[in-house]
Amino acid sequence: MKTEEDRHRNKEIAVILLELFRILDDRKITTQEGIELCKACVKILHKIRDRVPKLWQRICIDTACNVLLEVSQYLDNLERHARDI
Repeated sequence: MKTEEDRHRNKEIAVILLELFRILDDRKITTQEGIELCKACVKILHKIRDRVPKLWQRICIDTACNVLLEVSQYLDNLERHARDI
């Protein structure tokens, strides 16, 4: 039986997935869309992390989140640098 919290979490994940589909719709990803994509993936991973039973799996999720956030930051720096040129 789903709790209200489960329903809320599932709704949040659905909204994030719809945003991902919107970004990927034209099969081209701009720098800004890449940043949004990384952040959306991190949000999804954070939502499912609590449901993962094993420590090593949570460590993998945390590592993936850190990498995605670093990629997001890298893309943001590239975009800023491109604007400055």
